[in-house]
Amino acid sequence: MLADTSYIGLSIKKLREDNNLTQKELADKLVISFQAVSKWEKGECYPDLAQIVAISELFNYSLDKLLIERSKIELKKQHEIFESIHTEFVTINILDFKASGDTIITISVTNLSKGNIKISPKAFLLMGEGNEMIKASQSAIMKYNYHTDDDELTGTKYKHEIPEFIPPQKTAKVVLYFEQSYDFKFVDLYPNITDDLTNIYFRVSRVFYEGIEKPNLVSFHDSDDVANAIDFHIAKKEFDQIIDLVVFKDIDRVNIYHRGNEYMQKKLMGVEVSYGKHDDVIHKLFKDNYAQIEERCKMNSIAYNQFIIHKHTFMDDEIIRFVAKMWLQYGSILLEWTIPHLNDSWVNEMKNEVIQFTPTLFFQLYHSKCKTKSLETLIWEKSKDLSLEQLVQFINYANDNLSCEIIEKLLLSKPITSIESLRLVKKYLKPETFDSLRNEVIKIIV
Repeated sequence: MLADTSYIGLSIKKLREDNNLTQKELADKLVISFQAVSKWEKGECYPDLAQIVAISELFNYSLDKLLIERSKIELKKQHEIFESIHTEFVTINILDFKASGDTIITISVTNLSKGNIKISPKAFLLMGEGNEMIKASQSAIMKYNYHTDDDELTGTKYKHEIPEFIPPQKTAKVVLYFEQSYDFKFVDLYPNITDDLTNIYFRVSRVFYEGIEKPNLVSFHDSDDVANAIDFHIAKKEFDQIIDLVVFKDIDRVNIYHRGNEYMQKKLMGVEVSYGKHDDVIHKLFKDNYAQIEERCKMNSIAYNQFIIHKHTFMDDEIIRFVAKMWLQYGSILLEWTIPHLNDSWVNEMKNEVIQFTPTLFFQLYHSKCKTKSLETLIWEKSKDLSLEQLVQFINYANDNLSCEIIEKLLLSKPITSIESLRLVKKYLKPETFDSLRNEVIKIIV
């Protein structure tokens, strides 16, 4: 159905506000008067065809969507704490939020209109989840009584700090005081100071109850809390905080990490993020935070492991070796997919942990970038703590990775003083070496 003037006007208004433009700014871009834009948005008339095409190109919005009505467009109702409420007359932002004791909310209000805006304390409503009203805090009005020589209560007044009016094109700070709200999972602030703000509100998650500079997840662990905190950091482009918060925060429910990781991938940089397409961003975030990552691993290896259990395309050899180190050092596990990327430097650094490997796992290192000589040095170290029987079992797992020379060296490092021990080593020794060893054992027995 071809859209009527009302629908097209609402579409233009929404596109303009989504791009933070005033009517005048849009008019300037289209080289028309702002009165024309006002008439379109009120549904009083259509733009002409050339203007519709220009609007479509300006906002990268299809003509089909602009001209054919599908659903009623309304102003966005719910705004997050980091978003601006922006209408034709005002722009409102939350500057701070504290919910300890009184709930104290600091906002800024910018007057976009041509006249003064008067603000009534009753304009602001705070609702807890379930639409439970949270009362505005009030202070006593006292008056001195000359007859009793004492102050008497004559009434109450709102504690809100609100200017009498806001001049055109000016911004004012408003401080609001409400009663305690800490027990609510979220609260909604309705700033009904102009007619176009009806039912438009800020939603504040409990992770911001101690201030909006840094979300607090110490006490709150469900997925909505994590999502709200992540969205906040994304909006502020605090990508290092996203890595810290999503991946390494000490939260014990695995599904939250999955939710958080999904949010990071989808919303990072305000675009759809996927491994491969945005590898450079994720790669930099990871490398810039090695020290912080390791600190989190020390505190809670489970949280870390949930993020890097699989190989991703943003990982280069350096990152993979770092991942392998974290898993081994704090999780006592060597991920199989990391093995081909390990090198001599890594093995040397992780020597104490590698020596504890089972034979099966140890010999997988022969499929890494480690040199044979480095591995044989480790094997020699490992053999010192093995009995002859354990060493023979270890060699059985070698799968032809060990040379005859190193095998003989390992076996001859152990005391062989009985017929039974000779039987254990016979198949691994050169005939001449075995004959010489047998003669020595016979001398001992005789």
